Amino acid sequence: MENRLPGANAIPCLAMATSLAAGLHALENALEPYAPMQG
Repeated sequence: MENRLPGANAIPCLAMATSLAAGLHALENALEPYAPMQG
């Protein structure tokens, strides 16, 4: 899972909540990560 840092104008509580929700969603649904990309 790629987790990019939020921008300086993000609301800290909302940024943390969405990051935790994304991780929980991935765990609950046993999602497999994509293959690494070269760029």
